[in-house]
Amino acid sequence: RRQLRDEVYGELLPRSLLRSDRLHALVLERERLLVIDASVPARAEQVLDRLRDALGTLKVQPLTFRDPIGALLARILLGDGPRELRLGRECRLNDPASARSIVQWTDMDLSNQGMLVYDPERQTYAPGLRLLRLGVEFEELFSGVVDQEGVWRKLKWPDVGAADVGDEDPLARLDTETTLLAGAVRRLVSLLERVLGTAAS
Repeated sequence: RRQLRDEVYGELLPRSLLRSDRLHALVLERERLLVIDASVPARAEQVLDRLRDALGTLKVQPLTFRDPIGALLARILLGDGPRELRLGRECRLNDPASARSIVQWTDMDLSNQGMLVYDPERQTYAPGLRLLRLGVEFEELFSGVVDQEGVWRKLKWPDVGAADVGDEDPLARLDTETTLLAGAVRRLVSLLERVLGTAAS
């Protein structure tokens, strides 16, 4: 019995330490875009490694624009952004001299923050704070928090397709959500290219 217990223990212990992990990716072939559901570069690289293992080779580069994303976030915060991108209810700033000095607003009406006076030369807000992340709503499609590199976090989607598809058909629901996601990403990238300019232009 002791030997059997030790064998079972030795066989099952490594499995118990494994953690199930799943990352989603979406390929938009026409736009030559690969969208990965990961806000950390190392996690996105895991998906790319799997794709390279399957395809043999895969050359990718981050989506870039002529103007920085941070400039657009500053415009949105000051109420001067494009109508498709509305100011959300979250904002994080810090003191450039100290990364530990952080100011964050959560679930607040940021449109009435009179203290946020922008200095375009220093690209900071009074009193010398730098914008790190900003809550943004994209049309009626989704909302999230965007950082200076253009990474979206805390994505929130309207509960689409639940009434039509129902919980009893998860594959049909996934198909509906994927189609809506693809359309939303296409519209967002098109808007950013129009507002910020393409990297080649």
